This record gives sequence, structure tokens and C-alpha cells, in this order.
Amino acid sequence: MTEPQSTKLRSGALLEIENVGVSFGHTKVLEGITATIKPGTFFTLLGASGSGKSTLLMSIAGFVTPHKGTIKLNGKVLNTVPIHKRNIGMVFQSYALFPNLSVADNIAYPLRLRAKSKAEIDKAVADALAFVRMEGFGDRDTAALSGGQRQRIALARAIVFEPDILIMDEPLSALDKKLRDDMQIELRRLHDRLGLTTIYVTHDQREAMTLSDEIAILEKGRIAQIAPPQDLYNHPRSAYVASFMGESNLLRVTRRAGGGFSLNDTPIQSDHHPTLEDAWLCARPEKLMVSPQPGQADTVFDARLVEKVFQGESWLLECLLDDDTRITVRASDHGGSIVSTVAPGETLQLGLLRRDAYFIERTEEVSP
Repeated sequence: MTEPQSTKLRSGALLEIENVGVSFGHTKVLEGITATIKPGTFFTLLGASGSGKSTLLMSIAGFVTPHKGTIKLNGKVLNTVPIHKRNIGMVFQSYALFPNLSVADNIAYPLRLRAKSKAEIDKAVADALAFVRMEGFGDRDTAALSGGQRQRIALARAIVFEPDILIMDEPLSALDKKLRDDMQIELRRLHDRLGLTTIYVTHDQREAMTLSDEIAILEKGRIAQIAPPQDLYNHPRSAYVASFMGESNLLRVTRRAGGGFSLNDTPIQSDHHPTLEDAWLCARPEKLMVSPQPGQADTVFDARLVEKVFQGESWLLECLLDDDTRITVRASDHGGSIVSTVAPGETLQLGLLRRDAYFIERTEEVSP
């Protein structure tokens, strides 16, 4: 698609969060939050309900005031800056469109608050509609729009006044799965075109991985880890992160006298050699090979198949190790796979490559 000639793409702003804490009464909601969000980054706050992600977003926007720490935008401390002077574009879960205003008037609203001229408003609204591919919708009633169209209009309103950063609080949660998946790709495309620093809140791990340059996982008001999606998934720092980011087997291993770890009596071959005394082996279900050919896997061990479920593109296998530890395997349903022929009760060989065997310090009470 040819970009509208009048579209003005922005350079992202630098957002710095330093030791931020938020309390409601005697309840600590955020404690010691520190993060540097580089210009133009799509940065996602990911966590379970009650982890503090929305509170952190509202602190950035100005709806919540931290009791300690600072939030800086391009070096300027925002803590005492009023909401309307922070120059932050916001898209909420409900979209918060005015039902009594047309599409164009909804988009124009923040410009009128800023006392822009009619000519400036008309041009900016037309540019914003073109940017979100909604040309010709300006006179429409917002109630007549689909969920995806309302989401686009909310985004157009959030960017029309050229904000320094864009924040979004679970803006896709009200959409059905197919539309939600489509809008994830669309949001990422629009972000790349716009170039704004974007702060996004979700509890959906797959959505976070699809959209983000970096993800901060929050756990009980603290940041458990910040990293690009691939690093969080392949190299989690804790059992919580490993368990939260997709499916994961956390298997108890023991330190070997000569170095490394063993799973029961099987030495684990790994490219990762942490100086840990007590560890979990983190093995993603899709990384485990069923009945690998000789030389195909670096570590091979036995497991008894308990249950298998066909899920279209893959089989989900529930197995037990010799010590009755449960392990989950996700095997693709490709030609030549033996998975479709094995039955519960049979013993399988499972294989793991060195690069996919990752160890995590066992400091938390997590059931494998």
C-alpha cells in the first residue's frame, strides 16, 4: 500500500522508569519497578491478573501517582505533570468512543481540546483515517462499526495529535479470536509505520510474543524479567517466567560430581552450564523428540505414555518418567511420525538437543 503523502511518522520517545512503587493504603501494588524503554520500541507489560501491569500503565499515563521513584519521558520527570499535559496517546479496553459523536468528531476531539483550527483538524483527521485504512468512514456513527473498526478509530484518535508515546490497555480483549489474531498483525504493522514508542498491557502470552520488541513479565508487583520474546521463551530466568511463557516442563535434576546435571540416572547434555547447585531442567514440550534416530538427539531417556490427544497440527502426549514425574510432549503430525501408532502404556524414547536443555535455579515452589 502506498503511504498517504500527508502522513507524518514520528520518532519514538525515551521512557525511563526508576524504582517506582505504588501503594493503595497499606497494600503495595508495585515495588521497585525499573525499566528503560528505548525510542520506537513496542514494549509489553505481561502478567497474571493482579500482577500490577495496569497500575504501572496508569502510572505512566498519570491516573495513578507513585509514592516513590520517577517516571521520565525524554528526560523530563512526569510524576507531577497533569494527565492532559503528558502528550500521551491512550487506547483503552473499551475503546471509550463517544457514542453521540461521529467517527470524525471522535478523532477530532483531542485536537479541539488543544484549540487547533478547523483546517488543521480536518487535515489531521483525514490523515489519521487514511493511516488506519478507514478513509470514507468520517461521517459514520460509531455504533454502526464492527469491533475491529472501533479499535482502529480508537487508535486513530490516540495518534491524531502526534503524542510522544502510545499506551494501550488490553485493546483486543473484547474481540473474537479470529479478529483478535488479525488485529495483532495489524497493530504491529501500524506500529512499525508510525514509529512511536508503544506501551501495551496484556495477560495473553501469545499476543505479547506476536506484538513485542521487548516484554516485561510482572509478578506480584515486581518485574520478574525483561527481554525480547525469543529470550524470554528460550532462556527464562526463573521457574515463574518459564511456566508463564507458554508450556513448559520443569524437571527436577541433580548435580553430577564431574559437573553438569542428570535427570534420574541420565546425564543431560547442554550448551548451558550454570553454576547452580539446585536446578530445574526446563524442556519445552515441542522441543522433545519422540523416538529420535541414532545421533539425532544429544540426550535420550525413557518415558511411559499415559495419554495422547490429537489437536490437529500436533499430538499432545502425557508421559511419566521412571520416578513418576509427569512430562508433556507436543509432537507434530507429519508423515513418518510414529506418534499416531503408539498406545498408552507403551514406553517411548524422548530426545533433547543440547541447545534446548536449559537449567533454572530451583528456588521456588513450582510443581513440575
